[in-house]
Amino acid sequence: MRLVLTTVMLVVVAVMAMAACSDGSSEDLDAANARADAAEAKTAELEKQIEDGTAMFLDLQKQLEEAKAMAGGPAEGSRLERVRSADVLVCGSRHDVAGYGSLDDSGRNIGFDIDLCRAVAVAVLGDGEKIEVQPFTAAERGPALQSGDIDMMARTVTWTTSRDAQWGDYTYTTFYDGQGFMVPASLGVTSAHELSGAAVCVISGTTTEL
Repeated sequence: MRLVLTTVMLVVVAVMAMAACSDGSSEDLDAANARADAAEAKTAELEKQIEDGTAMFLDLQKQLEEAKAMAGGPAEGSRLERVRSADVLVCGSRHDVAGYGSLDDSGRNIGFDIDLCRAVAVAVLGDGEKIEVQPFTAAERGPALQSGDIDMMARTVTWTTSRDAQWGDYTYTTFYDGQGFMVPASLGVTSAHELSGAAVCVISGTTTEL
């Protein structure tokens, strides 16, 4: 951009200078000097425009680079770069629910949630075994994400707007569920509306409390 503006400036100045020279034989010295002054003023004006244009260009270029970094490309010092540097993916999960996150007889983490951690490790590090699984209770999930102690969370975490804003970025929903009440059959309860005054047990730190 600077090269283009400089070229334009030189062309304008050259044209004005040639005009002054070609008319020198027919016009007095004052007119020639006036054109020379005009050419000098125009040069100064174009130089100022070049400086302003260059500054604007550099500012726009900086904004573009920042936008690209936010859109996807890992910026220096990003979480992705730290994972690659450490050569291990720290994954928050659990080891107390069979089929999702548990330990086999040899103490190895297994389950659907663990498989998600391994899949990300394959994509980022090329090895599904390069994971470090840290189990968290329901109440510990938010603080663990907010503190940045883990790289990702693959665990039961109901998606809500407030959590999305405060805890971190959700990706894809991997499990859809509902909830209900379990009561002793001897009570003969057929509707939750019949539980007025009853004690109900829920897990602390979950949306079920609401």
